[in-house]
Amino acid sequence: MKQLIINNYKFLHLIYIQDKLNLTLVDCDFKNIDTDDLLEGEKFNSDSIIKLIEDQEYRIMKLYFRTKNHHMVTLKSNGVLGIDSGLSEEERIDIKKLIDFISFGPVLPV
Repeated sequence: MKQLIINNYKFLHLIYIQDKLNLTLVDCDFKNIDTDDLLEGEKFNSDSIIKLIEDQEYRIMKLYFRTKNHHMVTLKSNGVLGIDSGLSEEERIDIKKLIDFISFGPVLPV
């Protein structure tokens, strides 16, 4: 088995498609810099994080998401996925889609 390394490109794509996976980005960690320092008082949201990554190219180390039922899902740059217990069947299906995305990348429409 090969360890997956998640780069900024894949993290960005995941942020763009989070709605399709029924996830909501709630926080992130960057390498060697605090997210609050980068936002400079601006409210945390997906758009502000996308802008930081695209404009400044800060390296993402970890993303934090919430499911529809507010369970926490974390994804580290080394491919480690952390998932709260007690997921509903619908959330499990969404997590399987997330794992497919992490493993195989975006699936192009047919």
